[in-house]
Amino acid sequence: MTVEIRLADSDEDLKAAFALRHRVFVGQSIVGEPSSDGRLVDVFDALSSSYVFVAVDDGEVVGTVRTTMHESDEHPCDSWFDWRHIVSSDRTSSGSMLCTSPEARTFGLSFRLIAAAMEHGWALGTRHGVAAVRPQAERLLGRWAWRRIGDEFVHPIEQAPVVPMAVDLAEQRILDQQRRHALPLI
Repeated sequence: MTVEIRLADSDEDLKAAFALRHRVFVGQSIVGEPSSDGRLVDVFDALSSSYVFVAVDDGEVVGTVRTTMHESDEHPCDSWFDWRHIVSSDRTSSGSMLCTSPEARTFGLSFRLIAAAMEHGWALGTRHGVAAVRPQAERLLGRWAWRRIGDEFVHPIEQAPVVPMAVDLAEQRILDQQRRHALPLI
């Protein structure tokens, strides 16, 4: 499987990403109700500060994640948990709607989608990321300098348990560089 990770750059990419979300989140009864058009879209998709990434394998979208840049006094995570006491910068983004098709699930695909979103945020001047993540993703994100910043709670929209987390992207970039240049143990 050769997968390209990139920003969704066409209506077709977005439709495929929204359809994959619907298939994964609604189809597996994680969140949402079935929609007549077979797509899962929310208010954050309409923001000009939101970016959708896609993982494409042989022309098919097999993974997606969204990141929303902080552009005002309001932030997508504001209504779910208090992150401002932890994060020292208003240059913050929020990650959400990470999913992969069941046929393409590998540790590496989610990792690559998250990496693309964080790199994009860094390039746009973002210095911190926040997200409400499934408890099972906490360990994965912890390997990338993400830290729990509050107690687990039930997400008001998804009605599922989530953990509030934050990352200092400068710290994450240092860890990433160290991993890339680490010498193998003999």
